[in-house]
Amino acid sequence: MLTEPQMIDGVLLLLVAMLLIVKLALFFNSTSYRSLSHFIYFKPEYIYSSENYKKQKAKKFQNGLSLAIMILSILFVLAFFLF
Repeated sequence: MLTEPQMIDGVLLLLVAMLLIVKLALFFNSTSYRSLSHFIYFKPEYIYSSENYKKQKAKKFQNGLSLAIMILSILFVLAFFLF
């Protein structure tokens, strides 16, 4: 039986993993110039230089996913070391 802190760590880790999978899929479908800096964050000039509206929307969504992944990762580390 898992303790409550272990369950919290597991849920946070699962959420981060799911968000990373979604981000990877969007990243490889929405950009032709793949780099680590673009994977982490798209600058506005890269977003709006896309001719395709769906790709612009996907890049904006990826920026939000990056923020969510960072926040959940910080929460995971805090929960791991506090409990």
